[in-house]
Amino acid sequence: MKTPKRKLTKHLTKTAAVALTLCLLSNVNAQRRGPVGPPRGGGGTGVTDAPVARHFDINELGSVRDKFAAYKKLNFEGAGFYTKNDRELRVAHTKTYLLIRNSLIEDRLEEDTGRNATAALMTIGQEAKKLLVDKEALSDEDAESILGKIQALAKRIEGARLNKINADTLTPKINERQVTMEEIYLFAVDRNTASKGQAATLRRHLTSLEDKESRAKTDSSVSDREREKLVEDTIDVWQAFVRVLKP
Repeated sequence: MKTPKRKLTKHLTKTAAVALTLCLLSNVNAQRRGPVGPPRGGGGTGVTDAPVARHFDINELGSVRDKFAAYKKLNFEGAGFYTKNDRELRVAHTKTYLLIRNSLIEDRLEEDTGRNATAALMTIGQEAKKLLVDKEALSDEDAESILGKIQALAKRIEGARLNKINADTLTPKINERQVTMEEIYLFAVDRNTASKGQAATLRRHLTSLEDKESRAKTDSSVSDREREKLVEDTIDVWQAFVRVLKP
């Protein structure tokens, strides 16, 4: 029996894609508003130079920033996996990645679970791309199979999400920076922007940051001092990314 033709959900595609783009870019906009240090002193006045302000700014990546932006659209928004005729699949792909990303930021998903889910979603996308070959759209049978895999993954993510979270240990600012660096890490590895040795170093930095965050949350609360220290730790890790990736 012939499989019914899929409905093309153009409006949903635009909505989901815009939602992901805004979610991804909101962190970039926030990062651009880093603190600015006071004017430099000196000139025989006996005033020492003020320390350079430290902040998390994706613009520090220079031209790599734009390459990363393109990578996000192709992979996390699914533009590199599905044609305009497979809008329903791209919507499902985008929504599933948003589910992963937001769950990590909200502390409802473990980091390893989030990484594995992201890898699984990218694998499904690559499978769809191979099935597409030179066609304008996947066959109904292939599209149904891909959609089923995306939906099954989303269901597993929903099942892994924590229903209750401790407000005293929430660290959304830190989590969003971690998610952003994980995305940039995938970009650096996939595009060979970082060597194997450099990628291993960045992974060690990210793992160390996760360990510090876990230790800070062991007593079911995170003090203001601990939060400030974790924010500084994210900047340290970020600077490692800049050293590796900046042209």
